[in-house]
Amino acid sequence: MDTSFYTAARGAMSQQERMNVVANNIANLNTTGYKTQSSVFMDLMYYNMRAPEGELTRLKAGTGVMQERTNIDFSSGGPGVTGQPYDYALTGEGFFMVRDPASGEITYTRDGHFSMSLRADGGMYLITDSGK
Repeated sequence: MDTSFYTAARGAMSQQERMNVVANNIANLNTTGYKTQSSVFMDLMYYNMRAPEGELTRLKAGTGVMQERTNIDFSSGGPGVTGQPYDYALTGEGFFMVRDPASGEITYTRDGHFSMSLRADGGMYLITDSGK
């Protein structure tokens, strides 16, 4: 098949991958602590095009692009006053480490909205909205 067909198909797939990242950012717009992502693309192979005999050419032809990775923007947003006594904000880098009481699995979040809960032994601890 013609190389231009594969180049166009690769370009269409790359645009779909970029749109998936944008759609994910829009879907999580109101998720507390969500960090936006951006696509990073890389060029695929390029080669010099042939010129008629005796002529020099500097024209290059390529085979398209592909998504190399997605970058996550970890910059902090502005902290806001919530009026809740157990809400915390992170400035700079870092995450809150939370444990799932059912499985014991540790996960990380930047959502600092916590509530106070009573343990079975009478102690107190902070929990997230999902009970971690």
